[in-house]
Amino acid sequence: MNELKRKFPVHTISVAVQCAGNRRSNMAAFKSVRGLNWGTAAISNATWTGVKLSDVLASTGAKEDDVEHVHFVGMHPVCQPDTLLSKNLPNENSFHHLPQDE
Repeated sequence: MNELKRKFPVHTISVAVQCAGNRRSNMAAFKSVRGLNWGTAAISNATWTGVKLSDVLASTGAKEDDVEHVHFVGMHPVCQPDTLLSKNLPNENSFHHLPQDE
């Protein structure tokens, strides 16, 4: 993380955050899924500080036409220990700055 902060400008943004579990009731219509079904109630606001994904991708030489999605995988030790969570981010969101940055 320190290397990223040294190499790229650091930005702070405020965003609405939606829990991945909000889609659980939709997914359950197709097959049984684990976890609580709380509808679409798990939403909050957060302020995030860090480097932009678009800056990191540009530094690697990656081009928007090279990929369709950027895929993230991580652990969620609080809600579901030993469970991997993942999210695909379409390249139009990965390679472009947020509107408030322009």
